[in-house]
Formats: sequence, C-alpha cells, structure tokens
Amino acid sequence: MEENQQQEEYFFEEASFFDSEWFEYSLYSIAIILFGILIVPVLSFNPSLDEISYSLQKSCIAVGIIFLFICVVKLLFEFEFFSSEPPPLPIFDEKTESNVIDFNSTKNVVTINAARNVHTKDQVFKVLSSIPNKVITPEILNDIEWKRFEDICSAYFTEIGLKNSLTGLGADGGIDIKIFDNQSSKLVALVQCKKVNNPVSVKLLREFYGVMSSQNITKGYFITSHTFHDGAIKFAEKLNIELINGKELLSRFKQLPTESHARIFEIATYGDYKTPSCVKCGAKMLKRTNKKNDHPFWACPKFKCRTTLKIKM
Repeated sequence: MEENQQQEEYFFEEASFFDSEWFEYSLYSIAIILFGILIVPVLSFNPSLDEISYSLQKSCIAVGIIFLFICVVKLLFEFEFFSSEPPPLPIFDEKTESNVIDFNSTKNVVTINAARNVHTKDQVFKVLSSIPNKVITPEILNDIEWKRFEDICSAYFTEIGLKNSLTGLGADGGIDIKIFDNQSSKLVALVQCKKVNNPVSVKLLREFYGVMSSQNITKGYFITSHTFHDGAIKFAEKLNIELINGKELLSRFKQLPTESHARIFEIATYGDYKTPSCVKCGAKMLKRTNKKNDHPFWACPKFKCRTTLKIKM
C-alpha cells in the first residue's frame, strides 16, 4: 500500500438545503397539488368530463397535501426540531465531585438501577466497575465515529493524570488535544487523533511535526485507530513523537484500573456513537445518496451549517 494514499475516510465539503431528499419529495407533492388544481380547466373543453375532472381534482389535492405534510415533518426532524438524540454524557465536576453524573438520562438500565442514589466520584467509579462488559473492544474502536474517538483519547489522558483539553469543532490546525502541565497549566504537548481505515503515512507525521515546531512544542502524541507505515514509524523515532496505534490504544485501556476503563467505555458507547458528527457544529449527520452517481454521503441536518461528508468508496 502506498504511503501517499489518502488517509481520511471522509471528505468535507459544503452542501445546500436542496440536497435533502425530503425537499425533493415535497416538490413532487406540490406538483401533484398543482396538477389537481389545473385538471378542471384543462378538461373543461368536454362537459362530459366535468364529473371525472372534479373527482380527480379532489383526489390529487388530497394526496398532494398528505405527502407534503409528511415531507415537512421529515424536514423538521432533520433540522432537529424534534431531536431524539440523548444529551451528552455529563463529566465530573472536579470542584465539588458531587452529583457528577445524571444517571436518569443514561440508557443503560443496569447503570440506572445500580447508581440512582450515588452522589460522589468514588461511588460512581465503584458502580461502573461492578457492571460487567465495560471494556473497549476492537469492534467498538472500529465502529465509533471520529469525534467519539477523540473523546476517548482525551479521556485516556485524563485517567492517567494528564491535564488536557479538546480543541473543539471547526478548523483545529491539525491538533485535536492539548496537554498542559498539571501545576502551571503551561502547554507541554500536542496530540493528533486519526480515526481512519488505512495506515497513517509519513506525510501526516511531517505535517504534525510542523505544527509542533511552529508552537515550540517538543512533545507530541499521534493516535490512530489503524496502524502506521514503516516510514512514519522511522520518522517519529527521530523525534519526540509517541505513536499509538489501535492495538496499542486498546492495550493501554486494559492496563487502566477497572473503574477508569469503565468510565472510558461509557464515553465511547453512550448514545449514537457510530453516526459521524458534523465537523462544524457537532450534530449527528444523516446518510444520503447522490442522485447523479448513487454514491452515499453524510449530510448535516442543520440548514445553517450545510456541511456534508463524502464517504470514501
């Protein structure tokens, strides 16, 4: 496999409101209504067809209105007027360490029943560690979307005692996580996370090192769900860049205390963790099909965002 192969699984581009298939269906519905309105004048040349034309008019208008109503409702759901996406999993309040997780909002029935009355961080960890199968598996790592991958990487650094923060949505300059000194809060390391289906090339490592140099940072972490090309590994060996592939990441999760691993598991699998998030606004995207070439793509449901993801074929 060539090292210069495209690394990204998705490609971002701008889309418009008119890409929605339900907008297209609504146009068909309006066309049916217009056909019903015009059918009587068109057939007026023949009086014997009056009864048929009026009956056909009523049917067309009724069907068109029903389908138009359905399309409008579907569009409203796409714009998240009736969003059913669960709220983000709350993180611990490091100041009070109390009332840290709202277990009433989680979908895990076992967790609800076991932790309804917990109030402290230690109690939460104890409950999480008592629940079976709280382990990140290769299947979960393969299924999670890019944003959730960044979330669990950040959670890992937190669990091993490194103060860090995600760079957030939008343009990040090739940096996904920043690590700070626990005492001075000075920026000490940069992290890039790549949720891809191909080995990471040396080209991406060079770009990452360029960002490190521009910010005078000497320590870096490059984490991927896949593997690294030999050239990338040799390049990182010369520098202070720690490479963590998917297998190594899973191994590090297993080395954590049970309660820490359970915590990362909750972050990884909470709610819809498979559907990709919009790179600009963070909304869960909707799968669409390009009418011209039948290629699938992801579209942001928010009209003001208008972002799509092309799925690599």
